[in-house]
Amino acid sequence: VFNFMQWVRTKHNLPHIELHRQYGMVEELPYGKQAQVDFGEYNMRSSTGYRVKVFFFTMILSRSRFKYVWFTDRYFTSELAIMAHEKAFEYIGGVPDEIVYDQDKVFIVSENGGDIILTDGFRSYTRDQSFTLHFCRKADPQSKGKVENVVKYVKQNFLYNRTYHNIETLNDEVLGWMGRTANMMPHGITKKEPFREKTIEQAFLKPYVPQTIRPTPMTYAVRKDNTISYKGNFYSLPLGTFKGKSTQVGVHVKDTLLIIADPEGDKEICRHQIPAGKGNKVLNNDHKRDKSEA
Repeated sequence: VFNFMQWVRTKHNLPHIELHRQYGMVEELPYGKQAQVDFGEYNMRSSTGYRVKVFFFTMILSRSRFKYVWFTDRYFTSELAIMAHEKAFEYIGGVPDEIVYDQDKVFIVSENGGDIILTDGFRSYTRDQSFTLHFCRKADPQSKGKVENVVKYVKQNFLYNRTYHNIETLNDEVLGWMGRTANMMPHGITKKEPFREKTIEQAFLKPYVPQTIRPTPMTYAVRKDNTISYKGNFYSLPLGTFKGKSTQVGVHVKDTLLIIADPEGDKEICRHQIPAGKGNKVLNNDHKRDKSEA
């Protein structure tokens, strides 16, 4: 298509007109009004010489520019994102009125023609913490430029040439970096220290009340041989679990355990140790017994 359009332009002498977007500086928001959230990832070099990918969550208060960063070694899910929010609110010491997000699959099931549908876990969490949501348009990073700059700042200042040991050490190191650099050095735009500005903003934030994070199970179809397939491995279920093609179970991971329960996650069926690699059959011989008869 590109080559054809270039040929048409050349043949008919059609000029290519570039449209430039016009920008304007926005006013500073009131204290406690807004925070912005984004995610990032980075390839670090470990102490053994291998490359390790880490993922991080960032939150910045729009007025004071006070920042929080939290690292994990797993891809972000709704459950991990909620945990990161809890850590950020605890570190900041309050909750803003509004938080600005990307249209990220961690939070959104469907855009639904502008009527955004949230994931079940995140929707219930926002109700409990009572902050409003603002989702940016797709491919429009300028609408949350403050936190976009934080992602770049973390990569170019904190992570650059840093050696990875483990995720706990990395989170300890980033807390120290925020305490001496990110939140203590004067900001390039406001020329004020974020930590001092945050002490003023603290009075305008809503009080933080810790929330109990309940794991949101992922639903998986039960195969007719009473097993489920999870990330390339097969896990057994008790005999009789399969009751037709619509049979499903809820699955969530806790440390190195795969916990299988009913679709709502209320009643646990069984749990298995997650093996290394793929193509494994994790079987429990007790599941082969028919316990319906004495």
